[in-house]
Amino acid sequence: MRKKFVNEDNFFLESRARVVALDILSNVIRNKKPLTRLFDSLDDNIEARDRAFIYLLVLTTLRHIGEIDHALGLFLKKKPDGMTQDILRLGVSQIIFIGSSPHAAVDTSVKLAQNLGREGLSGLVNAVLRKVSTNRQKIISRKYSPFINTPDWLQESWETAYGKDEAIKISQSHMFDPLIDITFKYPELNELKENGLESLILPNGSLRIRKPKRVNELPGFKEGNWWVQDAAAVYPAKILLWALGASKANIVDLCAAPGGKTMQLSAAGHSVTSVDISASRMQILKENLFRTNLSADCVVVDFLKWRPERLFDAVLLDCPCSSTGTIRRNPDIALTKCYDDIIRYSQSQKLMIKRALQFLVPGGFIVYACCSIQSEEGPDVIKSILKDNNINILPIDCNALQIESSWIDEIGAIRTLPFYWSDRGGMDGFYIALLQKK
Repeated sequence: MRKKFVNEDNFFLESRARVVALDILSNVIRNKKPLTRLFDSLDDNIEARDRAFIYLLVLTTLRHIGEIDHALGLFLKKKPDGMTQDILRLGVSQIIFIGSSPHAAVDTSVKLAQNLGREGLSGLVNAVLRKVSTNRQKIISRKYSPFINTPDWLQESWETAYGKDEAIKISQSHMFDPLIDITFKYPELNELKENGLESLILPNGSLRIRKPKRVNELPGFKEGNWWVQDAAAVYPAKILLWALGASKANIVDLCAAPGGKTMQLSAAGHSVTSVDISASRMQILKENLFRTNLSADCVVVDFLKWRPERLFDAVLLDCPCSSTGTIRRNPDIALTKCYDDIIRYSQSQKLMIKRALQFLVPGGFIVYACCSIQSEEGPDVIKSILKDNNINILPIDCNALQIESSWIDEIGAIRTLPFYWSDRGGMDGFYIALLQKK
């Protein structure tokens, strides 16, 4: 059970969404709880419309947290208690970024404070948010540092790894909502391409939906003709398929859920074993396989302790990581992760690669991937593995895989950054290396 920072009992129904939003925001900021886990734990009886509003409100507040706190600082003489501060943050988010009626945003925020035991501070909430509303245009037009929403330690790490100009582009890319990307089971399944949607075919074959829609209402969803998968996330499986060529292989997909890469490999005709430590996430993978009419052997286990009955021709290892390459879609990561997490993930990834090597036949391939843009997790992990293990890194054919040559680093791995394809809406940050067991 997650800790609740607010009491929802006897609170008038129409404001429940804001109560839940406040609860989630406070848990992210003060308890460092992952946003996806908090959203997944929402009560089933919360209506879809309220869920959508909660998601929009919390995500927008986290995405612009630095700008919001700066705006509040203009009108606050001293920092209020945590709950009042978060009520104010939600109010500013509605007034400045979501475009809610200023009167409604102020009124609901005041009532929220009153009904949650902050009667004495409701006057402060009212006064501050009215000033924000009155000065809305000045706040919007104000020029902020490009790192206004980025913690100092992340800014410093990106400047060290990529230089200041690219670090600025990374931070700025996080201010915009990512679009929906779709991977087709087979290239000929093109209902979405021909259905009049505002969409764009990306160089790697993914389809990007320009206007948000309910995914399950798009043509071909029920038929299982496609699945949602960020454009950058398709490359690990694409690279492995390219390395295997025309031969059919026995492949193990480690840390496989929710299953996008498994479905890519299965659709290409390979025999796939999907392994994940989480039973609930594996259930999502199974549901995706059922919807798309694809197959894989599904194993719920910690693969570091797993003893498979056979060796595999190839391994796809999408390692658990800090996920800093996905901040544009998961802005909570910037607030819930710290440098110690990066080091911990780096060490665990080295152990995972070493264990994955034991599943391979001689000459077998490993594709290592992680959706982090921290140098300690991607490049440093691979450089360390290449020194200590019976493994080679293989060059990747950029032309064959629709990969820009600038994405290849000095050791032959691929680095994508959130501002790549910015004219098309960006992509997640990934590090991907193709390895072969000697």
